Amino acid sequence: MKKYCVDNYGNISIADAQWDQLDKRWMYNPERESFVDPGTPPDRKRFTIKDGLWETADIDPHHKKLESGQIVDKSALELMRDIPKEFPIPKGMKLVISEINERNPIGLILEEKTAEEKYKDGELTKEEANSILMLECDMKRQARYVQESDPLFFKWQRGENGVTKKEWISAIKQIKKEIPEPKLFI
Repeated sequence: MKKYCVDNYGNISIADAQWDQLDKRWMYNPERESFVDPGTPPDRKRFTIKDGLWETADIDPHHKKLESGQIVDKSALELMRDIPKEFPIPKGMKLVISEINERNPIGLILEEKTAEEKYKDGELTKEEANSILMLECDMKRQARYVQESDPLFFKWQRGENGVTKKEWISAIKQIKKEIPEPKLFI
C-alpha cells in the first residue's frame, strides 16, 4: 500500500505504508499522510493535509514553485525582489542581505539608509544630507578624541610620563586623517 506524504512546503512524496501486525491496519500520520493521491495542486497553490484529507493553500510568499513542481525557499535576492510588493519598505529604510540564522531565517534585514542613499532617493535635500554627513563625521571623531587624544592632552597638561604637546597634536591629526571630512553634495 502506498501513502502520500506532504512536507511543510507542500511537496508530496510517495512511500510504502507499514502494516501494523497488532492492530491489523496500515499505519500513517493523518497530519502528514494520506492513502489518497492528491493529484496536482492548482497554480500558485500547495497541498496541506488535515485529518488525512487534502486541502489547498496559497504558497508562502517566502517560497517558490520550480518547473518540476517542487516548492523551495526563495533566495535572498528573490525575496528582495518580491517582498516589497507585499510588504512595502518604510521610507528611509532598505532591505539588506544578511546571514541566515534562527533569528533571521530568510536572510534579510531592514537597515536605515545612509544620508547619501536618502539624498539620491529624494528623501533628503542637499542641505539636510550635508548636515547629516558633517554631524556623523564629527561624532566619529569626537568618540576617537575621547579615547585617544584627550588622555594625551591631560597627561601633557599635568606633565605626566613625558607626553609632549606634539604627541597630543599628532594624535588629533591622525584621527582627522583616518576620519576625513565627508565629500559633500554640491
